[in-house]
Amino acid sequence: MDDIKVTYSSEKKEKKRSFIENKLTWLIVAIVIIGGIVGYIKYNNHQAYLATAPGCAHPTIKGNISFTNGDKIYHVPGDRTYKLTYIDTSKGERWFCTVQDAQAAGWRAPRY
Repeated sequence: MDDIKVTYSSEKKEKKRSFIENKLTWLIVAIVIIGGIVGYIKYNNHQAYLATAPGCAHPTIKGNISFTNGDKIYHVPGDRTYKLTYIDTSKGERWFCTVQDAQAAGWRAPRY
C-alpha cells in the first residue's frame, strides 16, 4: 500500500511540474511574440518618421491629430504629453523638423 502512495505522489508531482513547465513555455512564447509586435511597430514608426519629414535627418516634432475634435497639434520634446504621443501616419499624423514647419502646415501648439 505504501508503494502505491509513493508512486501516486511521484506521478502527481510530475504532472504538476509538466503543467508548470508548459505554462512557462507559453509565457515565453507570448513574450517573444509581443516583443516582435512592439519591434515591428517601432520599426514602422521609424520608417514613417523618416518619410514624413524629408530633408531633415532627425525630425523631433510630433504632428498629432486629436481624436476628440480633429485638431492638428504639434508636440515638441519636453512637452507634458510628448512621450505619450505616438504618430500614426495612416491617420494623417506626421513628424516635423521645426516649429515653423508645423505651423506653416497648419498645426498648432498644445493648449495646457
